[in-house]
Amino acid sequence: MEGTYQHYAAHHLAPELKEFKAFTFSDYKAAVQVDGPYAFATETYTYTINLKPDPKEKEAKAPIVRRGVATSVLRKNATGQWQIMTTHSSARTPRPKK
Repeated sequence: MEGTYQHYAAHHLAPELKEFKAFTFSDYKAAVQVDGPYAFATETYTYTINLKPDPKEKEAKAPIVRRGVATSVLRKNATGQWQIMTTHSSARTPRPKK
């Protein structure tokens, strides 16, 4: 069924991941603020995707480099475990260094 995680994994993630030669994650930083039973977290990171070579292409595809950010809200449940209530992430091409 369209709209399920199983459909997403089989028809979107799996074909895309087959094209990856390498995936690296770096420059990870996190900040967390706890307020009672709630926690607010922000994260920044860089990821790089190297694609498998395409035999039809003369040159390798350039790596995909993105700078990501994420914000999450967590709540401590009745057993004292933190659970993610909501999270949002986005990524963009890194800005050139000045």
